[in-house]
Amino acid sequence: MSWEWLLSYALLGAAVGYLAGLLGVAGGGLVVPVLSSLFYAQGIAPGAEVHLALATAFPCMLVTSAVSTFNHHRQGAVRWGVVKWLLIGLLPATYLVAHSVINWNPVYISIFFALFMLLAAVQTFVGWQPTSAKSEISKKTLVLAGAVIGGVSAVAAVGGGFLAILFLTYRKIPLKMAIGSSAAMGFSIAISATWSYATTSEQRFADISGVLGYVYLPAFIMVSILSVLLTTVGVRHAHKLPNKILKKIFSVVCVCLSIKMLATALSGGV
Repeated sequence: MSWEWLLSYALLGAAVGYLAGLLGVAGGGLVVPVLSSLFYAQGIAPGAEVHLALATAFPCMLVTSAVSTFNHHRQGAVRWGVVKWLLIGLLPATYLVAHSVINWNPVYISIFFALFMLLAAVQTFVGWQPTSAKSEISKKTLVLAGAVIGGVSAVAAVGGGFLAILFLTYRKIPLKMAIGSSAAMGFSIAISATWSYATTSEQRFADISGVLGYVYLPAFIMVSILSVLLTTVGVRHAHKLPNKILKKIFSVVCVCLSIKMLATALSGGV
């Protein structure tokens, strides 16, 4: 592999890490469409670029969400009593859906991802939050909600944080606590999905060096290293720059990337 492609992965990791620290958002919305385009340009796994990009996004999330969860836990911002019941539904749903996604048509994955990202971007842009319901949450409701969040996340790679925060704030959990709990769920989602994608053998990738299951290791390594390094820079700048405006800019970027991914899929590019 040429150094130009490694540099491209590194730049993507830097952007993801910086935005994650700056805006407190997950990087899957950037990682999946950009990696899909890079894999397509390199001619890696023709016809399966989206599968490879989606699978590679999860171990990248595993690294960044671990750092995020640790920091939120230190601040006492993780509601572990709620998270543990969500995980009962979340972990098996994430694993099973991730295992089934490898057989999906990449066009369907692209459409689902693009539409979900458009929804998430619009929500971030307008700052909409659902009207709060009663604060008491039954264990059954938490398990069911966890299953839904995990299933969507296995396909979208970004749904965990978006759906978890909406659900928890809807049930009157304070926003900072919802964000911290969402980070812990994101870490768990990443573990389950990574295990599913990495342990699934695929004959189409047999001749591609650096592939573990469906995970492309060179991209994972470069994205992860730079994302961790740049996260602290983003956190530092978050206290100096107008966060609301930046979130709107990020939403527009996600919309553009989602539209591009959708257009490429429909034109037969993936």
